[in-house]
Amino acid sequence: TINGTASTSTNWTIIAKQVRDETIQQRNVNPTGTISNLNVTGKTFTLTTSGKNSKTYNVTTTDTTKFINTTSTITINDLQNTQTVRVNGVINRNDLNIIAAKVTVTRMPKKVE
Repeated sequence: TINGTASTSTNWTIIAKQVRDETIQQRNVNPTGTISNLNVTGKTFTLTTSGKNSKTYNVTTTDTTKFINTTSTITINDLQNTQTVRVNGVINRNDLNIIAAKVTVTRMPKKVE
């Protein structure tokens, strides 16, 4: 999308105020789901939401991602597969990859006895 003015004198000219590449399709999201395929070294995991419109996201964390468990700060090393978390970040809707700004643990996995 181009936002600006067009001039038809001699040759067509566009004076752009804004140019947007809409193929990237990025926006802020905050889905809640279950962790699987946790890769602490690679700083990634898969997040699967539940319900009628369930989706599977690839989540990438960075050195600036904040990890929270209830009220305390944790690290990616404290995450576990089957935990329920909420991820706040920017999604690329073309490939469902989320770059996480914050990961909040909402429920610990059930203990196996």
